[in-house]
Amino acid sequence: MRLALVTGLVVAAVAAAYPQVARAAKPEQVFAGRVMMSSKSFPLQAKSPAAYIAAVKKQSVTVFAEDTENKRWKIYYAAFFKQPVNDLEIAVEIYRQDGSAQVLVESYQQYLAKRGERVVIGSVNLQKGENNDGYPPNSRITIFFKWNGKTLASGTATITGEGRSFSGKVVFTEEEARGKKAPPSTPAAPNHEGAE
Repeated sequence: MRLALVTGLVVAAVAAAYPQVARAAKPEQVFAGRVMMSSKSFPLQAKSPAAYIAAVKKQSVTVFAEDTENKRWKIYYAAFFKQPVNDLEIAVEIYRQDGSAQVLVESYQQYLAKRGERVVIGSVNLQKGENNDGYPPNSRITIFFKWNGKTLASGTATITGEGRSFSGKVVFTEEEARGKKAPPSTPAAPNHEGAE
């Protein structure tokens, strides 16, 4: 009884002196439900969970510059699921913000190494384009990882780049340039045949 009390006091004293040890969190708990994004690959391991969490936080960004040579954005991600996935396949959906609406641009299946996964690390290439044919520059995008219709994790970023450019040159017809307008069309006169 006395040994249990002393052991309990020692554990309580260590927990009070080192609260980070008592509450050591795992990365999948800290980032649960979030997709962290970066311009370089995320590490696969670290010396400790705290070191891994710090590395992911330090490396994460939310703005990506266009690779102008390849006309795309390469985004590395680490998706931390809200719960373990009891499957080997999940859905990835990528939307772009269009005013107040989100427009689905692409979706695909992502395969997991084993059942019960909580984290997926990978990358995606977003091809530059307009409308539904790619991603326009200076847009907000959201990546969703889903399983059975439920969102496991999501993250939002901004992709920047050079959009279409306009010369600002306006071409007028000769009449428009002289300030003359085409005469309005006149309605046909009513037909009064047979009236005497």
